[in-house]
Amino acid sequence: MGEYLSNLSILVLLKKNKFNLTTNIPHATMSYPAQLCEVMTGPMPNYHSPATMEDLVEYMAERGVSPALVTHGVRITSRQFAEAGTVLDLSKLQLDEIKIESNIVHIGGQAVLQDLIESPHLQKIANGILPQACSFAAHLGLRHVSTLGGVILSTEGAAEIRLVLMALDASVVVLNTAINTLSLSEYRPRNGDVVLEVLINRWDENYHGALTRVARTPLDEAIVAVAALINPEGQRVAVSGVGEEPLFVSANATLTVEEVAEKVMAEARPVADYRGSAEYRRAMAGVLTKRALQAAHGRN
Repeated sequence: MGEYLSNLSILVLLKKNKFNLTTNIPHATMSYPAQLCEVMTGPMPNYHSPATMEDLVEYMAERGVSPALVTHGVRITSRQFAEAGTVLDLSKLQLDEIKIESNIVHIGGQAVLQDLIESPHLQKIANGILPQACSFAAHLGLRHVSTLGGVILSTEGAAEIRLVLMALDASVVVLNTAINTLSLSEYRPRNGDVVLEVLINRWDENYHGALTRVARTPLDEAIVAVAALINPEGQRVAVSGVGEEPLFVSANATLTVEEVAEKVMAEARPVADYRGSAEYRRAMAGVLTKRALQAAHGRN
């Protein structure tokens, strides 16, 4: 078992290999012992690993309860497995490709964040803003096991990735009882959803982007973050930390940086917490919007 083997993978190995629950697991895998114990105390869930997409679609249409996916974002939890009746493993379906077809970028839902960082395709899009966002999401070990689909389905962590995808006007292809393609800005995860892929539908050399953030330390979770994208048609800004959900603002290309920042501050609905007051969050949203737009224009 590798040093960065996740709780979810351990659960699958236990099922596949019929390990005794008292088996000694190497200390390197025991990053989250409390959660592991929680998983292992209940009855072993059923394990399902479809071999083809057709098998997966058929299974999802006929299932009685929503399965627990062997995938996760940057906040690893096993609570879903403690109560799961079925664990669904998608590793045989090769949903981890990153490719460009007909000028549309396809990113598989099972692609790990480190693969996004290293992708030459994504490095070319809007000044590599998506790989940059992934680099802030987690440390190297977690980036090798955290998937893009897991990040999208999670409500915690990796805010910068969501912001960048919103600014890029990305779509998400989701399977529940049927396959649907939805705008990421409008998508809200439902119980039982499986993210098959993310699509970046429109991009060219005229798209320029920048990401700005403020945090307690350079690699800490952002208090406020802004992703900005500019193109000849307009300016797109997505902001986290100024409301219960990310804020998206679209502006005409003729508006100045200051005018867009004022629009962001006017639409922000920040909530105070121990990391920052509402006033501080609103002010930082304006400052970071200016910085992100200035950086994006500077790359034009």
